Amino acid sequence: MHTTNELLDLVKSRHALPSDYKLGLVLGLSHNAVGHYRKGRTCLDDRVSIKVAELLDLDAGYVAACMHSERASDDTIKALWSRVAFTLERSTAAALAVILSVVLLTPGESQASASVCSAGEYPLTCAVPLSIHCGY
Repeated sequence: MHTTNELLDLVKSRHALPSDYKLGLVLGLSHNAVGHYRKGRTCLDDRVSIKVAELLDLDAGYVAACMHSERASDDTIKALWSRVAFTLERSTAAALAVILSVVLLTPGESQASASVCSAGEYPLTCAVPLSIHCGY
């Protein structure tokens, strides 16, 4: 699970942003807002969580769940959001593994198979052939 500062650092690193000022510009935030995030006064709101998820190619639900867990003051609520984040992170990773195995192991059919996947709801569903062709 990621924290606010970890996510902000990942965005800076991935997009070669030299400062929190530039990070704020990319996220549509004031320098003061970024400072509040950095000092732990606030966590990313849902709108910023979605933007961060897009910039990092992460599931927006996962990022939002991480932020809800971080801001929760009650241990039960924190644990609930942590489980949601963990579940979304694992299901996203598993779905990507399935898609990559289909794309890499199915010659000729891989582009068509990968294009019929739907991430509109969980779990991820794909209309792909069940047989895998290894090329020999």
